[in-house]
Amino acid sequence: MDFMMFPPLPSKPVVLGGAGLHNRGQTVLAKSIPHARPQHPSRRGSTSSTTSSTSSLEDEGYGSFEDSSPIKNISGKDRAVSVSPTPSGPTIFRRGSEVDNMLAFEMDMDVVVPKSDKSSPSLAAALLPELLRIVLAMLDDSDSSLYRQRTLAACCLVNRYWHGVATGALWQAPELLTEHAFDRFVKGCILSSRGASVKHGNGIFVRRLDLNRIRLHEPTHTPLLRVLASACTTMRSLKLWCEQLSMHTLQILALASPHLDTLVVAGHLANWHDTALHSFTTLLSRLHTIQIDVGFDGDAGRARLARLVSTNVGPTLRHFRMAGADSDTRVASITRRCPNLQVLLYGWSNLTESALRTVASTLPDLRVLDLRGCQRAVTPLSMDALVLGCPALESLDISFTSGGDAVIHSLVAHASNLHTLIMAGYACSEPALVRLLHYRGAQLKVLSLAWFGGNMTDATVRAMAKYCTRLEKLDLRGCANVSEDALRGLVEGCGKLRVFKLEGPGGWGGEDAMRDDTQQEQEGGHHHHVGVPMVGHVNGAGAGAGAAGGVHPAREFLDELRRTFYSEELVRLEESMM
Repeated sequence: MDFMMFPPLPSKPVVLGGAGLHNRGQTVLAKSIPHARPQHPSRRGSTSSTTSSTSSLEDEGYGSFEDSSPIKNISGKDRAVSVSPTPSGPTIFRRGSEVDNMLAFEMDMDVVVPKSDKSSPSLAAALLPELLRIVLAMLDDSDSSLYRQRTLAACCLVNRYWHGVATGALWQAPELLTEHAFDRFVKGCILSSRGASVKHGNGIFVRRLDLNRIRLHEPTHTPLLRVLASACTTMRSLKLWCEQLSMHTLQILALASPHLDTLVVAGHLANWHDTALHSFTTLLSRLHTIQIDVGFDGDAGRARLARLVSTNVGPTLRHFRMAGADSDTRVASITRRCPNLQVLLYGWSNLTESALRTVASTLPDLRVLDLRGCQRAVTPLSMDALVLGCPALESLDISFTSGGDAVIHSLVAHASNLHTLIMAGYACSEPALVRLLHYRGAQLKVLSLAWFGGNMTDATVRAMAKYCTRLEKLDLRGCANVSEDALRGLVEGCGKLRVFKLEGPGGWGGEDAMRDDTQQEQEGGHHHHVGVPMVGHVNGAGAGAGAAGGVHPAREFLDELRRTFYSEELVRLEESMM
């Protein structure tokens, strides 16, 4: 990130303030901080008087807040804020009940509030600008987008310089979880937190807009979507879930930014006419990522949309998924027009062996392929052609298919770059599986054998411990014929394992165990905020109580695994490739 992309604020009084993370019941007023005038080098650090000392600290700190700034009392509670503009007074930011809207502090920021009479500066005035670089670097390594958003909201409260830099970072990829948060976000997009002199609103900072968690409906939310289209003119990624979505509205949103390269749409489409979508078809030809999972007016409507997309995509496309575009004709059209495809997701589709052989012959750079449930496509002949024609293949999902040992032998012989293999519900013999682990286990990082269709025993688990030393994610749910000793050896052998999903084998479970596991999942949202690292997850049932007053050893073992591995991550193809 270029930390100078947000220049210092103008010399007029600047409005700062916000929700941040503050103590329960605390009210925060917007602040007005005058521009810090440069001080002569010979006067820097002067302590001849209280006034000169205060001025020097403010100059060095790019402006300051008073000591009562809520940044000093950050609370970890999941709380949000609400904005209450008063007719004659300042805008007051009060705590609300929503957990997901940390953007409210960017609204109504043109209100100027007189400074407090308190003359002593806060410690925030003396913070070096370099500290913000450290904070942003730490946030880049964070897996929690909501934690990142809250931290950036708090950074906006420190001083003028922090506010100028953190504002853009905060609005780049907002986390929106409810319709109320979405409504306030849209209002914030058309307002500016940098004063009335700035022509554009905060929407100009938005780069990745994810609305998948909000169930939008047309025409109820049409006005808000139109406002977003006019404000977010630099978007690069748009993810949207909408009921009765008009293709005209989708076209307006997609064409709002000339930089858009990712379009993910889910929900249900309303009726539309091909003749009105000339601009949308032009957009399809320059997109890098397309994922469309929508319902329509039966198979005929889905086929129309599949025809529209498959005949207008272009060579820039790298990532593709679309329900209904799985016929041999559509696959041939897409692969011919998009020879640079690297990610192809056709899970639970009607893909055939012929279509898969077409993919193998036309997409040499293919890296990720989802064939979940594609019974007709996963055959020994098609897999031979795939692994030979796509030598760069790294991630493969053949869950709930029945290719048998012959498909496994193809992977053993030619899949030299495979590091993610999802085989949930796949049926093959255990010797074939052990052979796969022997020859390809050293490069595997993600492996799922959940509900394995064969008879998987301790021999497979010991093979994992011996050969799969680089495993980071493993799913063994539903594998009932493994022992505690084999699992202990697996944990010891796979030192990089951080996500481990497991259910108690036969005889370990029961109603008490299932009830305990449900309670564990319900309380899990509170555990990951503690200072213990989130390093994995064991999802499954422990054993019921043994003899009266004692605990079953297997139950103790599962509890130990839960404490060692805890995470909400899933072992699946999408998590691995994104």
